[in-house]
Amino acid sequence: MLPSLRPGLILYKPGSDKSAALARFAVDLMQRGWKVGGVVLDTVFEGEERIGFDLVELDTNERVPLSRRTTTGIQVGEWQLDEIAIELGARAIARARERGFDLIVIDKFGPLEGRGLGFMREIERALESGIPTLAAARAEFLEDWDLRVPQRAELLRPESSDLWRWWGPDRMMEELARAVPDVPCAGITVGFNWTMVEGPDGSGLATTPNKGSGGCRTIAETGSLAQRSLAELARMALSVNPYERAIGIAAINAATNRRDMIGPSGDGLSTDPDGQNGHTVIIGRFPQLEEKVPGAIVLERNPGPDDLPAEAARLVIPGCSRLIVTASALVNGTLPSLLEMAEGAEVSLVGRGTPLAQGLHAYGIDRLAGFIVDKPDGARAVVAEGGGARQLKPFGRNVVLDARQTQSTHDHSALQAIRSTPS
Repeated sequence: MLPSLRPGLILYKPGSDKSAALARFAVDLMQRGWKVGGVVLDTVFEGEERIGFDLVELDTNERVPLSRRTTTGIQVGEWQLDEIAIELGARAIARARERGFDLIVIDKFGPLEGRGLGFMREIERALESGIPTLAAARAEFLEDWDLRVPQRAELLRPESSDLWRWWGPDRMMEELARAVPDVPCAGITVGFNWTMVEGPDGSGLATTPNKGSGGCRTIAETGSLAQRSLAELARMALSVNPYERAIGIAAINAATNRRDMIGPSGDGLSTDPDGQNGHTVIIGRFPQLEEKVPGAIVLERNPGPDDLPAEAARLVIPGCSRLIVTASALVNGTLPSLLEMAEGAEVSLVGRGTPLAQGLHAYGIDRLAGFIVDKPDGARAVVAEGGGARQLKPFGRNVVLDARQTQSTHDHSALQAIRSTPS
């Protein structure tokens, strides 16, 4: 199950673009496979003149006039709000709750809600449902919110970085698994060092966890797993059992790190930190680190003479300028907590098991350095015989995706349907 979230409350000032921020975030999530419902506001202009507002239902893109100069209804400030539009917006919020959507967006909590009217009843029901709920309120209504809402809210700025931090890296594996197509698996090989899953368009790798460590154990279905689809195998990435997680992550990589993918080469270690001041922390001991990243602090679960133990992460990661994480952190489940500690740092995820998925940039990973298997027969033999990363090298190539150099593949044309301007 995904971890629960405190209600997110965007505090904004008049003239901010909070509705645009809400709309962009909602559309991005929907295009990533999440179900998002509720309403956002859209300011309507005639030339340079603001003439009113529309409510836009996120699940249907239906647009309902909320207020115009000629509207009659409930007086709020200089505007009158159409009561039918408010009721339709409330229904859209209720629909998202009743259908168990992944996120409910409510734009906005204002004077009506402060008096227990408007969307207040549906806000209460949404919060009672446990579904993540994201609302917006002007700062002067925060006291009213606190009086009406018993749950402590996480206060956010109307900025993408705040919204993604609230959504949290714990949800990235779910997102990756949902994106895997329902296609046949061509084979699974679990070796001493690597786990490999093959699909119709690519082969994926993940670090094989040590037997018995952290609940790692085989399962009764072993021997028949390759009969499942790639999408079914990808769901195993959400398991608490590292053995299953490794198979699931390898299945995700089989769908993500496709043979037809092209991109700049690199290992994610040699890239200059752009003159950033501050220390560099590396999770995992990589070959030739002193040459590639001199002076870095290295954390290891089994530390060598020049390493710190993994338990020192909370002492050295906060405030670092650069964090480099081995992809095995996906298998052992530590990546989300590492990302939360590294706020403000440039983060790289590196290794053969790195998913080359641009969507991970939004979760705080600036650079993805992964591996494309071009020759699956050779890679399969290496995995089966217990080979390491060096032995895999002749059978594929390294690819780096940098958030500064790549553009999101998400099509934001849907924003045209719920375009927002400052309100």
